[in-house]
Amino acid sequence: MALTFKDPRAYIIEHEYRLPREVDHHNLQMAWIKTAQANPILRTRMIPTSQLGCVQAVVRGSIPWQVRETDDGINGEISSPSWRAGAPLAYFVFNVTEHKLKVTIHHSICDQWSMALLLRQADASYRGEELSFHSFRPLVDHVQRTQDKAKDFWGSILRNAHETTTRAFPQLPTVGHFAKPTEQLERSFNIQDGESSSSTKIWLVWAILPSVYTDSDDTLFGAVNAGCTVSVAEVQDL
Repeated sequence: MALTFKDPRAYIIEHEYRLPREVDHHNLQMAWIKTAQANPILRTRMIPTSQLGCVQAVVRGSIPWQVRETDDGINGEISSPSWRAGAPLAYFVFNVTEHKLKVTIHHSICDQWSMALLLRQADASYRGEELSFHSFRPLVDHVQRTQDKAKDFWGSILRNAHETTTRAFPQLPTVGHFAKPTEQLERSFNIQDGESSSSTKIWLVWAILPSVYTDSDDTLFGAVNAGCTVSVAEVQDL
């Protein structure tokens, strides 16, 4: 969220779905409202506090939904989402002219995996099926229960990190420099199946790369974990 406050386009996901003409947008809106009721993560807000830091709050009520007739000339918060503290993290716009649904959602509450789950639930609700409640709380409880253990583990792993020869890669031109990429480079690789997962192999390759550039046997980098392998019941449905 902090990076999004600096750059309104950072960590924002936009999905556009062209729907069949027979889809009724009123029923579609109700289906997504029921999906949000069944998934509190869609009603989550990030709120800074003076004593507890930044907290997640789940609010009651509906979801930001707008109906428009054209692609331009529409003003308002939903057309240009305001990613500020306490504001919604998901917005829905239905274009009746093109019969198209646009979902703008922050990456802090959704990824490609969970978006597919939400779409299936919205489809089921539109067809009149009852949705089961998917609380995010069990995963939060798991993180809190294992926080001290994780802190001890990484504390032991990185205890002597200050004694290594590791250097920052790449070097920043100035202190506090904020990179704004203007190009994207993609490459495809054929990774053979084996005992290790594809993500593990990619992490290994990335660890070797800065090791070569910095001439150091010690490398340290951050990696995002989807969390689908943690020991939480039905975590793959969250």
